[in-house]
Amino acid sequence: MGGLRALALALWVTAGLTGADFGSLPGAMVPGRPHFRVFSPRDGLPQGTVMALAFDRRGALWVGTQDGVAWYDGRVWNTVDMPDRVISNYVETVCPAADGSIWFGRQDGGLAHLKQGVWRTFTQKDGLPADRVTSVVELRGSSGAPQLWVGTYGGGLARFTEGRW
Repeated sequence: MGGLRALALALWVTAGLTGADFGSLPGAMVPGRPHFRVFSPRDGLPQGTVMALAFDRRGALWVGTQDGVAWYDGRVWNTVDMPDRVISNYVETVCPAADGSIWFGRQDGGLAHLKQGVWRTFTQKDGLPADRVTSVVELRGSSGAPQLWVGTYGGGLARFTEGRW
């Protein structure tokens, strides 16, 4: 957009603060008024171009950028590098799953899955239609089992259920 080289992430937070003098504090939220805070790499984002946003079941905000992901706990950004980041650390989509794990679609290098601190990746060699993943959504199938629908660039749509493509 224009000459901007990086996008900043703006979070809109509404405040239910009460008290007479909160508005006089630097950066304070005024009751009944939207409050914006802009985050950039200086604040802890891995890179300034935000490609994806998602909240996990704990309420943490995950941000996918062109050079990795970070999650925000309400105070600080915690960066997370993708496995095989030399292949690609460019995250196009983030999908928190019902089981607490997180799926990351990358520009190259396929789909990365983080569950309890352990990474697993899926590429064309594993049955993914293409290694550029542009969208991911988790739904429940007719049996109630979770199904992961994955949109790829150049390979179409794939479904991952019960450990199989």
